[in-house]
Amino acid sequence: MPDRQLPPETKPVTSLEYLPAEQQHLPCGVELYCAPKRELGVLRIDLYWPFGTAVQDRSAQARTACQLMFGGTKTRSAEVILDEFESWGASFSCDTGLLSSSISIKTIKENLKEIIPVLIDVLENASYPQNELDLFKSVEHASLLRKMQTPGYWSQRLCLEALYGVHSADTNFTDIEDLAAIGQNELLLYKQTYLAGRCATVFISGDCDEKTLALLDNCFSQLNSSETKAGVATFTPPINQTELVKRHLPHSNQISLCMAKHTNRVSPLDFPKLSLLNLFLGGFFGSRLMQDLREEKGLTYGIGSNISLSGNGHTWMISGEMNSDNADITRDSIREILIGLWKNPPKGDELEKAKRYYGGQLRGSLDGPFSEPGKIQFLLKTGYPQNYYQQALQTIWSTDSETLAELAYNYLNPDSFSIALAGATGEAN
Repeated sequence: MPDRQLPPETKPVTSLEYLPAEQQHLPCGVELYCAPKRELGVLRIDLYWPFGTAVQDRSAQARTACQLMFGGTKTRSAEVILDEFESWGASFSCDTGLLSSSISIKTIKENLKEIIPVLIDVLENASYPQNELDLFKSVEHASLLRKMQTPGYWSQRLCLEALYGVHSADTNFTDIEDLAAIGQNELLLYKQTYLAGRCATVFISGDCDEKTLALLDNCFSQLNSSETKAGVATFTPPINQTELVKRHLPHSNQISLCMAKHTNRVSPLDFPKLSLLNLFLGGFFGSRLMQDLREEKGLTYGIGSNISLSGNGHTWMISGEMNSDNADITRDSIREILIGLWKNPPKGDELEKAKRYYGGQLRGSLDGPFSEPGKIQFLLKTGYPQNYYQQALQTIWSTDSETLAELAYNYLNPDSFSIALAGATGEAN
């Protein structure tokens, strides 16, 4: 009988046993990635376009155009579209980022043929009815007002604007007047230019078979063959303003801190190493930021770090919230942690635990019948090879303490971060 006082034995994840999605083309010419079949009776269909907010002509245009694609057509209202989807056990969602836009549909497999006509109508004839646009603006307006009352929103916004500039595609914050100015013509133009149905890359996951592919081919064959414009985004070089920026919010009793820096796009062999380094910095609960600032010193409510894709590379960000009296000592402590990562790099048990955590998270992110689309889309945005995830795990287990020290020295100079504080700063804006 096992001793309940002892934690369960863990084994390191040293290999990934999964089959990547198979790239092919439908007879109509549409590019397709089909994940290995799962006997679920359910399908997920993702349509992906490599265009997002970076190519929009004005703020809020890309997101609104994508989110309202199901807002009505010439023959179907938004209510009719929603009713048809729900009556056949299906759902849809839309997403827009800096570099891409996508719509995702989940449906009972046997009902796909009933969903196809609705999908064709939406992709071909989305009309952005004024009443749906007005409703969308109203909801977005209220959401934006709530965000603009929070320190976290302003610390991130000010920090990224200090790093990339107010008008950079990498910054991409919407103001109330931008949202109010969006009209039907701008939305139709964006959709026609960047979201043409025949130009989407399609991802199929779940219970897919030859009949499914035939239905999809029939769907896309009925769409106009207009070509999507090749979008050209203007990514200005980072400003890298490192002088502290502050914004006082009169009704706040705490401080939100944000630090960010730009990193040029790294190779598929180097990115896993930077991801591992980020784990030690602030990527999980056992990170140095969390252990030092929250657990040992009690300076913050929570703090962490992440690396995200930017237009010309990556953005490395540290963010957290704290009592206003702790803002200065927190900044000093973060500086010490950044320097400590190259002067005293992770080793021994600290290094081993993080590698195990990384391996477990990577394997977990590949589990489930619908995990493939997001993974492949990351590869499309970065240009990394299809065996990236297998290589990443091997790279992590071969990364030593000296390599992490060198990376920290090259990438985590505390003087290279833009920094912003928002909330109870006690200073007039």
